Amino acid sequence: MENIEKKDPRELLDMVYIRLDLLERDVSEMAKREESRGKLIAINELLEEIRDILNVMRVKC
Repeated sequence: MENIEKKDPRELLDMVYIRLDLLERDVSEMAKREESRGKLIAINELLEEIRDILNVMRVKC
């Protein structure tokens, strides 16, 4: 991973958003074919909550 210490807060938030997108895609794909669909849906809801929190942080930065 790149040196995150040199990044400004907005760049760090963008990095988190990118990783959240990747996680959401993976969870969505897995939920379509896994038996543990309920758990994956719960994970997806947590990811959405994290995204909401980050949106508020981005506005405040």
